[in-house]
Amino acid sequence: MVADKGKKAKLSEKGEDDNSEVIDEKLVISIEKLQEIQDELEKINEEASDKVLEVEQKYNEVRKPVYDKRNEIIKSIPDFWLTAFLSHPALCELLTEEDQKIFKHLTSLEVEDFKDVKSGYSITFNFNTNPYFEETKLTKTFTFLDEGTRKVNATSIKWKEGMGIPNGFNHDKKGNKRPQVEESFFSWFSDTEQKDIDDFHDEVAEIIKEDLWPNPLSYFNNEADEDELEEEESNEEGKEDDDSEEDDDDQDDENDAGIPTADLSPFFSEEGDEGGKKKAIEIIGKACSDLGFFQVVNHGVPVELMAKALGRSKEFFGYPLDRKLEASPQPGAPLPAGYGRQPPHSPDKNEFFLMFPPDSTFNVFPSNPQGFSCVLKELFSSFVKTASIVESIINDCLGLPPNFLSEYNSDRKWDLMSTFRYPCASEVENIGVREHKDVNCITFVFQDEVGGLELKTDVDQWIPITPDQTTLVVNVGDVVQVLSNDRYKSASHRVVRQAGRERHSFAFFYNIGGDKWVEPLPHFSTDIDEAPKYRGFLYKDYLQLRLRNKTHPPSRPQDIINISYYSTST
Repeated sequence: MVADKGKKAKLSEKGEDDNSEVIDEKLVISIEKLQEIQDELEKINEEASDKVLEVEQKYNEVRKPVYDKRNEIIKSIPDFWLTAFLSHPALCELLTEEDQKIFKHLTSLEVEDFKDVKSGYSITFNFNTNPYFEETKLTKTFTFLDEGTRKVNATSIKWKEGMGIPNGFNHDKKGNKRPQVEESFFSWFSDTEQKDIDDFHDEVAEIIKEDLWPNPLSYFNNEADEDELEEEESNEEGKEDDDSEEDDDDQDDENDAGIPTADLSPFFSEEGDEGGKKKAIEIIGKACSDLGFFQVVNHGVPVELMAKALGRSKEFFGYPLDRKLEASPQPGAPLPAGYGRQPPHSPDKNEFFLMFPPDSTFNVFPSNPQGFSCVLKELFSSFVKTASIVESIINDCLGLPPNFLSEYNSDRKWDLMSTFRYPCASEVENIGVREHKDVNCITFVFQDEVGGLELKTDVDQWIPITPDQTTLVVNVGDVVQVLSNDRYKSASHRVVRQAGRERHSFAFFYNIGGDKWVEPLPHFSTDIDEAPKYRGFLYKDYLQLRLRNKTHPPSRPQDIINISYYSTST
């Protein structure tokens, strides 16, 4: 029987070999036929490409007089091209502060395909006579060669004496070393070396040709269009337009459309976008002084992590109460880290999960949902990095010595993060968190699509902060207000619940050490002969007073402890 099986196996192997030869022969025939079809398609595609190029060449001639007419109109609009470049999300990164000064002399820009469209194109920048360089016409050409490479030529810029260096060129007449180049428009323009340049530089010409040049008005009008859209949305919501209050209403529209927003991406870039940093610093400084609130985008906290954290948080709060209570705070913890609820007699209506820094022994993490604790720890660590950057920006905005706030506030053990669930509003009450000011240095918040966070203005008007899943809402707290002697404000805010919809959110509290002494800095008081507006205090003492507001709410609103408790005017 064993021998018979062996024979059958050999016969089977032989049969498989025969079948394989037949299959291989059929496969070869099929591939040859497929190649013939593919060759036919390639021929058709080449013919189509030639026809498209013929049409493109024809319409290039039709467009040219229209482009010329457009250029004449643009010449009458001050700083048109400068504004368009600065409004473009990619090209704005190319203009240094010195480039922007030069671009004020740019009168027209022209993009022109070669007569044989597929062989290349040129970009010409026409300037008025200016104090920076001799030429008034700068042209850069891109020629596509048969071997698949690209030849680049550019007008050689003759910088006037003392000029050019701010834009990245070291005009050392000794030796023949290539100029040292930094990231700028003119370093891009003058770079004609045939090499594999980085992606951004390689795309600049294509962005100008394919995006900016066809419709520069869309970028010049970018900010105006946004303002118009905001106004339309406000009108649709039924906003009053009493002529006597028109100016005030316009300001309200602007605030309703969004708290000032700063882009933090320049602070994470290795390319040193000083212009972007300066813009963010200006926005944040003004917002801290005027409102006490601002928003940040490209902030370093991964958006997908924020979404994951909200999802796990909703799942946790959906558990039965006995499961949530398994993560109750430890006895003796300075603050109730773990799961908690507001006391029944509290005007605040929410439940929360609070944590200290990830390595703190005070933390109590729930066992479920699976991975919830890991997500919380990762989110906390991301917040710390972002908060340190914002703290540094505020330091610069206040004109303090470099790293002053980071050295003053070096104890990270008291940082806190909390996730909240707010039940639906009832027929008789809708407050989730009553009006208050934050006790700490800086607070970061993101909320789900339900929203509910509101800011109180100086004229006692409540402004809803529209939720955005990619944005962090930031506000300065009482500590910063005291240190700055009221230069920056800790603004009142609250959370309003909605009927039929639960609200979920996260808040990160960038604190200072509990034993830290807080008082107006001499920089804003005694050094400038200005009286301190607050008495000094230990941060932990104030924190305990504020915590008592929640655990033992006063019956009278005037008995609630806030930063005015330490005011020198009371």
